[in-house]
Amino acid sequence: MEAIGVLKEQKYNADIDLNGVVDTFDFVLFASSWRRYFGEPGWIARCDLSESKDMFIDTHDLAVFASQWLLEEQWKIPSEE
Repeated sequence: MEAIGVLKEQKYNADIDLNGVVDTFDFVLFASSWRRYFGEPGWIARCDLSESKDMFIDTHDLAVFASQWLLEEQWKIPSEE
C-alpha cells in the first residue's frame, strides 16, 4: 500500500502547533516550556527555536518567536485565482 498526499513545508518554526500561523496558541506552548532543559518535565522540543539548538528554552528562542509573531505559512494564505 502506498500513501499519497501533499506535504506542507513549514517556513516558520515558531508555529509550534503546526496550524499555519504563529499565534497565541503557540505562545502558550512556548511559555509552558520556558527555561526548561531537555529531559525536564514540560520540555517541548519544538520550542527550542534558535539555530544553536542548545536544548534549553531561553531568550534566544524567544527572539526567534517574536520575530515570527503573527506570520502565516504560505499554504495557509488563500491564493487569489
